[in-house]
Amino acid sequence: SWIFERTMRDTMKTDTEASIIAFLSSLPSAAAAGPMTPDTAILSSGLLDSLGILELTTFLADTFAIEIGDEDFTTANFGTIGDLAGFVCRKRT
Repeated sequence: SWIFERTMRDTMKTDTEASIIAFLSSLPSAAAAGPMTPDTAILSSGLLDSLGILELTTFLADTFAIEIGDEDFTTANFGTIGDLAGFVCRKRT
């Protein structure tokens, strides 16, 4: 049913957000950012340096078995952790 599908989609996004937050928290460039939430800005905040962005994209590709192309690097996809989790979920389905 549609309720089950929506619940599964929401659970996948929440799990993806948690994985991204855990990964970002482990990066030296993001360590000083403090607690992160799905609303934490990624690109505009300076949370990641260029090496951090490379590490993040490698993590996403390896962990979630997705391909990320140059056209995917938009603020709609990489604006916040929540945006990024939504992007990853769309790429996986």
